[in-house]
Amino acid sequence: MMFASTLRFILKGWINDFYVTPKYYFTYYGFDWVKPLEENSMYILFGILLLSSLLIAFGLFL
Repeated sequence: MMFASTLRFILKGWINDFYVTPKYYFTYYGFDWVKPLEENSMYILFGILLLSSLLIAFGLFL
């Protein structure tokens, strides 16, 4: 399920729409220092998430 959700984010371009192009990000009190990653880093992060979800899914069947 996590693989399908992550793949959907990648294929529909939601990474760019939700995490790269917005000009304003809502923050929590005390966490103003947390900033989003750059575009390439965000795609790498989602790639790692995609790979990790595959490894977890196949690990359950071993």
